[in-house]
Amino acid sequence: MDPTSEKVLNAELWEMHLTRQFGWTKKLRHQIYRKVNMKNQKKVLDVGCGIGLISREIFGMGVPEVHGIDLNPELIKKAKEKFPEGHFKIGNAEALPYEDDTFDCVTCHFVLMWVRNPYKAVSEMKRVVKPGGWIICASEPDYGAKIDYPDEFNAADATTRAIRNEGADPFFGRKLKAVMSSQGLKPKMGISADLWDDKTMRREFEHVWKFSEMTAKGTMMKNWAKSVRKRDEEALEQGTRITLLPLFWGIAKK
Repeated sequence: MDPTSEKVLNAELWEMHLTRQFGWTKKLRHQIYRKVNMKNQKKVLDVGCGIGLISREIFGMGVPEVHGIDLNPELIKKAKEKFPEGHFKIGNAEALPYEDDTFDCVTCHFVLMWVRNPYKAVSEMKRVVKPGGWIICASEPDYGAKIDYPDEFNAADATTRAIRNEGADPFFGRKLKAVMSSQGLKPKMGISADLWDDKTMRREFEHVWKFSEMTAKGTMMKNWAKSVRKRDEEALEQGTRITLLPLFWGIAKK
């Protein structure tokens, strides 16, 4: 991370961001849940739980005890409000405050790209899951493989800079298998790369436009955000706009 960068994501923006991610990765998550028989797990840990949306989702599937951990105290506060039945802690994914062999399943979602040492985070996930339990690393994006069309809509450089400024690795998706394998796991890997239809694109872009306008600093950036919205809207009306972001996932048994 560039030490001179300025982070822009406050609690409100994080909640917007996490809620959007939760919505558009639902199909992928439930495919993974079926692979690990999530509904029959007894005790699950959600690493990097954010505002608790996935923790609550897993509990709603019939899992009787769901724990969540996140480094951000404001997000943990939100998680407790949204899902009071959950067991939430403030803590670091690289030093999980749980005993060895505690959980039947440990999961994370859009998390490893954010941690300083993803190798240590996966090692910790492996440590706290029971022998034979599942480790799920879901929805790790790779912005280096993102596709936008028409070609002039490609803002890959600006996107990767913004992600790095927030402290994340925009290219982590392609590294996921290597990170999991380095911890002695034998992961089953997959990539989700669905194209959104026009209705879904418009809904998702509404969020992107609002997010861009809220985070833009200075007149130049605000004007740029407005021009992006105008350009997107025109392309959507013409039926020419597409976007695709590959999401890597991996599951493994301890």
